[in-house]
Amino acid sequence: MTASSHATSGTGDKQDFLVFRLGDKEYGIQLDKVQELCSFDKVTRQQRVAAPVAGQLKLHGRHILVSDMHVLLDGTTRRADRLADVIVLYHAGQPAAVAVDCVIDVVTLAVPLSASAPACITGSITIGHRTIALLDIDALLPGTLPSPGERLAA
Repeated sequence: MTASSHATSGTGDKQDFLVFRLGDKEYGIQLDKVQELCSFDKVTRQQRVAAPVAGQLKLHGRHILVSDMHVLLDGTTRRADRLADVIVLYHAGQPAAVAVDCVIDVVTLAVPLSASAPACITGSITIGHRTIALLDIDALLPGTLPSPGERLAA
């Protein structure tokens, strides 16, 4: 991850976002939702599980399902060959994790809200030549996730 970038654009409260890449697009997640980052190499890949699950991560003695962000955002098939980083989040009272192509940096932004965007996208920011879509991870992830044992038994 690189040093923080700072940008203010539009109106709204300033918030820190963790920025990651999927293909040629950049997305941001509120930094206060992020618990930690790790490499996709730590994920035990699962071949016979339903999308969006890419595998399972054992972290601090807990098993956490890892969802492929490609599948969550655009419904494509799992892309484990491209996934490099895992973002561990605290969601709906439990840890959850999403795999992305790469984590880029942290930016502080004045966040504009977009009423016309899909529910999981709260707005977008342009910084120089970069456009970052801002995600509401709570709207993107299911309300309750199955335990690793439930989902992996499928």
